[in-house]
Amino acid sequence: MKNIFTFLFIAFSATSYGQFFLKETIKDNGNVKVENRTTEAYTKVSNIGNLYVVLTEGKVGSIRVEASDNILQYILTKVENGELSIRLDPKNNYTLKHKVVVYVPVDQSLQKILQKGSGDVELKDLLKVEQLSCELAGSGDLKINVKAKQLSLSVVGSGDLEAKGSVTELQAELTGSGDLDAEKLTATNAKVTVNGSGDITTFVTENVEARVSGSGDIAIKGNPKKRDSKVMGSGDIRFIP
Repeated sequence: MKNIFTFLFIAFSATSYGQFFLKETIKDNGNVKVENRTTEAYTKVSNIGNLYVVLTEGKVGSIRVEASDNILQYILTKVENGELSIRLDPKNNYTLKHKVVVYVPVDQSLQKILQKGSGDVELKDLLKVEQLSCELAGSGDLKINVKAKQLSLSVVGSGDLEAKGSVTELQAELTGSGDLDAEKLTATNAKVTVNGSGDITTFVTENVEARVSGSGDIAIKGNPKKRDSKVMGSGDIRFIP
């Protein structure tokens, strides 16, 4: 039985290894062009891979892509079930010397932002929404500036998430070795959790529930009136005046 499992593992590894090298490797030519695209409406935005996505308030569906002209055709911007997915065509490998930038307009209907991989998503200008979920998985970066009633922030891996603005109800969870900086996000109430060795910084004014499992740290500013904190492991929860 052991020999069978060993054979299957080797066969799977060889197949995956072979598929990687059978793919065509496309190198950008440095001739940067701008391409305007129109998509269906969306309320969720996902960036898969190593692209740079800039979220701007504007007309949903009017997307602008900046990249070398021989790369443009491989940048996929597809909407399914209200979710805009942005990624490079997985059928090929790519050598990119010039940054690929995708400008995505959003409005108050935005519900979710996902960054998966080593890319970046940035929402520079303040966006007013009712409820928003932001997820960062991998080693990328996610920056947001929002005013919301409910905001959920999740980091899994070694990435960095930075949040600014204000929110009534905040839920922030970090799993791994990443960082979640919400010091410039004023929250009325917050539930904050660290699993692993990562760090979270928050600013809470009323009620906060903080939990650490592992060696991570939570720093809480804003002098919240009601505090509920527990640590399991060598981590730390600090209340900073």
